[in-house]
Formats: sequence, C-alpha cells, structure tokens
Amino acid sequence: MANKQVAEKKDSEVAVYDTDLLSEGTGQGMLFNTVTNEVYDGDEGVLVIPCVYSKQWIEWVPRTQGGGFVSSDHDASILEKCSRNDKKEYILDNGNEIKETAQYFSLIVNDEAEPEQVLLSFASSQLGFSRRWNSMLRTARVKNAEGTSVLAPIFSYIYRVRTVEQSNDLGSWYGVTAEREKPTPIELARLSLDFMKAAKGGSIVVKQESGADAGDDSEEIPF
Repeated sequence: MANKQVAEKKDSEVAVYDTDLLSEGTGQGMLFNTVTNEVYDGDEGVLVIPCVYSKQWIEWVPRTQGGGFVSSDHDASILEKCSRNDKKEYILDNGNEIKETAQYFSLIVNDEAEPEQVLLSFASSQLGFSRRWNSMLRTARVKNAEGTSVLAPIFSYIYRVRTVEQSNDLGSWYGVTAEREKPTPIELARLSLDFMKAAKGGSIVVKQESGADAGDDSEEIPF
C-alpha cells in the first residue's frame, strides 16, 4: 500500500497499520504499527473489528520527487483531471499523484481486555481486497431481539486479517486477506459503537504524512 497515515484523537494517537511496509524492511509480509513500531506476523495476522469505512482520493508528491502529502480535499471527480502513466497511476498536470484509498477505523482485539484503536488504509493493489471485504461486511447478518435475520452493523463480527504473497506477470507482492472469526462480544460491540460515533462525529482527525471525501454509495455498509 502506498500511504502512511497518523490518526490523532484529541490528545492521543490512534495507531496505524501501514501496509506500505508489507514488502519492505522489517520482514516481508509483516504487519507494521507506525505508532508503536510493533511488528506482527502476517501468517498469524491480527484480530480486527471494523467500525467505520470511508473512501478517499488523496494527492501526493511522487516518491521519485521526494514524496509528501498534498491534499485530501478531493472527491472522485479529480480522476477526470488525471492522465494514466505506464504504471496505471493517476497523475495530475502538476505531476502529483492521486491515490484512491480505502480506510477503516477499527479496533485490534488480539487481547480482548485491551482493545487498540487503529486506522487501516488500503490503496493501489490492495483496493481489490477492500472491495471483497466490503462485500463481506455488506452481506453479514445477525438476528434481532425478535429472532429475525437483519443486516449486521459493521462491527458485529471480529475478522482475522492476514497477509499473503501474490503475483502476476509484473512481479510479486504481499496482499491482505480477511476471514470472519466470530461474533463481537457485547462489551466490545459497545466500544466499537463509541469509536464509530467518534470517527463519524469528527473528533478523530487524520493527519497525513508521506506515504479523504468519503463514501462511494455502491460500497455503503451498515452503520
């Protein structure tokens, strides 16, 4: 993935899992937390409760020109102002790159007694994973108090997120997979709902480092 982000909630940082490092340094295929610098085994993965999904179109200075964040104020229409280079990247007339980015404010619950607030971001080759995960989230169901099957809120299940090696004619890289692990316990569901409200209410600010207008309606998921 091609972005590095720090999320700040008032005076405390929200940890970020930076998949930009899946194939670089620190052990290929590892998951890297950019706030705590912790590294997690990609085969074992991490347990995730997704709380909020959004789509962003972020402008960056290309890495070949030093890199750096420019703006997250664009919506999807910015792509109409771009041309595609030989790497299929979206390039503006000023030479900057637009990256379509899927973001998930989530809880990491490897230790359910100490859930960790994080931001998961996916761009470039990882957007395919995001679409598949969104399909899982949109179609998940639970039974309500009357015993009727209804669409589940996004935080209703815990997912195990792992890395997996992928390849095509152009080379190989590490991607991401997600499998439904189990229903979210009620106390964690309450925490997830609170985190969702905070993220949607604007009390969590995402600060872009090197390395957002939400919501394609076709990818809308419950809550």
